[in-house]
Amino acid sequence: MKALILGVRGQDASLLSEHLLNKDYTVVGTIRRASCHEHHNLEKSLTYPNFHLEYGDITDAGCMSGLISKYQPDEIYVLAAQSHVQVSFTNPIATFESNTMGFLNVLEAARIYSPNSSILFAATSEQFGDQVNERGMQDENTLMNPRSPYGVSKLASYKLAHVYRESYDMKISCSICFNHESERRGLNFVTMKVADYVAHRIADPKWRKPLTLYNLHSYRDWISAHDVVKAMSAIIHLNDDFVVASGKTRSITELLNVAFSYPGINPDWSTCVEIAENNRPLEVPMLCGDSTKLHEATGWKPTISFRDMIFGMIKSRVDYHKQTH
Repeated sequence: MKALILGVRGQDASLLSEHLLNKDYTVVGTIRRASCHEHHNLEKSLTYPNFHLEYGDITDAGCMSGLISKYQPDEIYVLAAQSHVQVSFTNPIATFESNTMGFLNVLEAARIYSPNSSILFAATSEQFGDQVNERGMQDENTLMNPRSPYGVSKLASYKLAHVYRESYDMKISCSICFNHESERRGLNFVTMKVADYVAHRIADPKWRKPLTLYNLHSYRDWISAHDVVKAMSAIIHLNDDFVVASGKTRSITELLNVAFSYPGINPDWSTCVEIAENNRPLEVPMLCGDSTKLHEATGWKPTISFRDMIFGMIKSRVDYHKQTH
């Protein structure tokens, strides 16, 4: 099997690459050209002879056509995106160019040059916005009412996936992923921001800076990215939409309680947390996904607990800070 992973340097894509390589896939991953080489997420993938890197930008229609025509992949994973909600408010045009027009470039290239490819579009729980079903959760049938340019851009692509699947009989699946984290998460996401703060305090006890957060009462369904990529691989040939979530929602306060229970740090986080003004024009109050459909179709269920996920992130940052101090 041959897989094309768009945006392979990212958290999900790099983990997915390793997962597929371990299943004896040939993996072609795309990265955008940068003045500095940042391949730390790809260290394991680069050791495989059946892993190939290509420069490519999802917003370049010609590039997508060339890559898909050249490789004729069995599977195409569309993971290249602008994925930060706050950034989408400050950069809405770039968000749509990447998340919506970029996906349309892939759809058109696949339709013309590789119509037998199975496509996985990474949708998001942010598409639901403030909507829940009668059980206070979100599933595949819950109304979608996004509250950010990011959520709207992803919902537009989600609808495009349906149109191309139904109009051209293309094989397209959508993973509606709830918040998922790992040791490869970027520092501008709240989970890694908290994990890195705890790790910094452990690695350097004299370091004393406040941890600035914006909302302790936002609830999210957090899951391990290691589990999420296994779900993506399981559903890509099913031509359907699936929620990927844990079924449990936790507040930022609960995140802090778990993170500050890590050995070696004072568990009283209230002495170091500062609450700043939330500069998001709109906020999603609560996300909690129901993955019953996914479990029934594939047997998938999360294997990594919330505590183990957060502790793993902290450990990776402790190691980093000890190496840099």
